[in-house]
Formats: sequence, C-alpha cells, structure tokens
Amino acid sequence: MKIAIVTNIPSPYKVELFSLLAEQDQLYVIYEKHGEKDREESWYNRTQGNYTSVYYGTDPIDFETIAEEYDCLSNADYTNPIARKLSGVFRKKHKPVFLQADGGLARKKSPADLLVRQLMKGFDGYLSSGIQTDQYFLHKSGFAQRW
Repeated sequence: MKIAIVTNIPSPYKVELFSLLAEQDQLYVIYEKHGEKDREESWYNRTQGNYTSVYYGTDPIDFETIAEEYDCLSNADYTNPIARKLSGVFRKKHKPVFLQADGGLARKKSPADLLVRQLMKGFDGYLSSGIQTDQYFLHKSGFAQRW
C-alpha cells in the first residue's frame, strides 16, 4: 500500500513508527515544520528512514501528484491548512482520508466542539494510539473504533 502522511514535526517516536511502517508499505511523509521553539535540536530525529519525507515550505510538494500516486492519506491535524488542502485533493479523487492522533483529552464540552465535530465528520476513519485518544475521538466526533 502507498500511504501519504501529514504530520507536524519529526519527533523520534514518529520517525521510528514511520520506519517500521515503511518495511511493509510505501510512505510519503510531509512534515509541517522542522521543529518547535520549545524543543532542543538534539531531541529531533532527522535521520532519513526508508521512506520519502519532505518539509512544507522548504521542499517542493505537488498535492495533485501525491493524491494521484498514493492510496490514502493519514492527516495528523484537521486544523492545519496544508493538511486540509491535501485532504481535499484526496477526497476529490475519492481516496480515503484518516484522522490520526497520538494524544488528546476529552474535556467538558464547549461551543467550539460543534465546529470541531463538523471538521472531524469529514474523515473516513480515525487512527488512535490508545484508549485516551479513543475517548477524545468519541468525545469530539461521536465516533470511535479501534483498528
């Protein structure tokens, strides 16, 4: 399978996960940025694994070609403009788009939850890292299923 992934930064645990996934599937990872100000540079894993990775704003990225060549998209941020644009291109091509999270807390409902729920309804499924994230998805979207 060929999987495109949009995520924020090359954190060590993500790079390790992507390397493991790439042993079976072809991955194209788009990082939103090189890092965050509150992290020491030595924390990041910038080792190029056995998958293709690019950085938005630094590397050329052709959304149409990615959506044409890859089977599905894993989106780690439903609010990010880059991820939303790529999700839209995948949807136009009738390819599945999954929302992935490796954290999130189900908190008291707020008026903003209505907007979040609408944004989250547009996904074909949710990829969760554990029970807490399951509860977050259930709280925010009304849907949760472990795969």
